[in-house]
Amino acid sequence: MTKALFFLWSVGMISCTVKNDSLTYDDLNINGVVLQQTTNSIVEKMGNPDTISNYENEMDNETWKDYRYKNNSLYFYENNLIGFELRNEHFYFYKPEIKVGSNIDIIQPFFPNSYKNKGFVNGLGFIIIDIENGKDKSSDSFVVLNYNTSTNSITSIHLGSK
Repeated sequence: MTKALFFLWSVGMISCTVKNDSLTYDDLNINGVVLQQTTNSIVEKMGNPDTISNYENEMDNETWKDYRYKNNSLYFYENNLIGFELRNEHFYFYKPEIKVGSNIDIIQPFFPNSYKNKGFVNGLGFIIIDIENGKDKSSDSFVVLNYNTSTNSITSIHLGSK
C-alpha cells in the first residue's frame, strides 16, 4: 500500500508541474456513465455488480463501496460514484476506443499535450489527464492511464487526486 500511495503522490506532483490536457467532470465517463451518479442509476444502466465490498480510502480516511463489474471497480461514497479503476477491456474511458488493452497511441488525438508529457515511474509508463470543475476551474483530480512500455498497451485507467 505504501508503494501505491508513493506512486499516486509522485504522479500528482508531476501533474502539478506540467500542463496536461483536461476534461470537465461532465465529460469524464465510464461506458457513457458520468461521475456523481447514484448507485441506483448505475445499477439501472449497468446491471447488478458481480460483488460489492468496502474499500478503505486511507488518504481521506473514508470507507467507500467498491462495486465490481468483471474485476473493474466503481467507487461510491455517500451513494455517489466518485472514482473508478479499470483493469480490463470490458469498460472504456471517455471514448469507446480508450480501454485497457488498447495501444497508448490512441490517446494522442484526444489528449495531445498529455500524450506528449508521458512519464515513467519504476518502469511503468503513464499519461495524466487533469480534471476541471468547469471552464478554467482546476480541481485536484486527474485520470491516470498506465501502460506497459514494452508493448505500449494500456494496463489500467483510474482516477487519482493530488
